[in-house]
Amino acid sequence: MPWQGGITYYEDARGGVLLPAGAVKISSALAEAIARRYLEKTYGRYEHLEFEAFTFEHGSFVYMFHTDVPNLAASYHVGPMNFVTRHAHIHVDATTGHVYGFGCGGGPGIVDMPFDASAYPPHLAGQRLPYLQFDTDFVARDGAPPNVNGAIEAAEWRDTAYREVLIGTRASRITEYG
Repeated sequence: MPWQGGITYYEDARGGVLLPAGAVKISSALAEAIARRYLEKTYGRYEHLEFEAFTFEHGSFVYMFHTDVPNLAASYHVGPMNFVTRHAHIHVDATTGHVYGFGCGGGPGIVDMPFDASAYPPHLAGQRLPYLQFDTDFVARDGAPPNVNGAIEAAEWRDTAYREVLIGTRASRITEYG
């Protein structure tokens, strides 16, 4: 399928998007450096930047990172739920190096920080980091992988381990919304 800039991408039998390696102009190491620069310029401080995924979001192939930003109180509306969080997603475009808005619905397609190659050491352009895609704390029984289909069926989750993950600030009520 044709995509912006004349790049062709493909879909596998399961609907996964495949992008030719030559179309990725921003290496994972450079993407991380871009995300760190964005956080420093935008917020000054952040905690434990983590890679989440290389994914196709909002019409772009992006490296998606997440972090906690002290004193950030971003408000979101997701379906019937409103919440305030200090957890930020950073999306670095894999073909242009641009950083998109707040991420995950907070600023799809809006360039918050354009890429400037001269701001980064040249050696990062070809350096790849050993990232794990959507690394989770879920552990399945050996020989009985779960069917990841969005449904939780008791039999496939029996005798498995998990870790509860909370996103945002736990509070009995939202004291400020905006």
